[in-house]
Amino acid sequence: MGNLTGIGTKLRLGGNDGDRMGPVREIHAGAGYWSQDDNVQVMTYRGIPHRLWVQWPGGKEETYTIPETVRELTISRGQKLRTR
Repeated sequence: MGNLTGIGTKLRLGGNDGDRMGPVREIHAGAGYWSQDDNVQVMTYRGIPHRLWVQWPGGKEETYTIPETVRELTISRGQKLRTR
């Protein structure tokens, strides 16, 4: 069936300046007894984020460009970025 929720995926927001990136967020399955972490990540970035770096389980890396007016986005491995 696979890893449908992306457990192990790492995410970072970045600006237009090329090198500056925010902290890494990783999607986890659970942190304790009878717990389940959500695969939805709430992230922030000092300034306006212009790109999203993703490292999927297995090591494949992708970088998505984020349009300025976007406040919410959805990613799926091997598919285009969906925005709202």
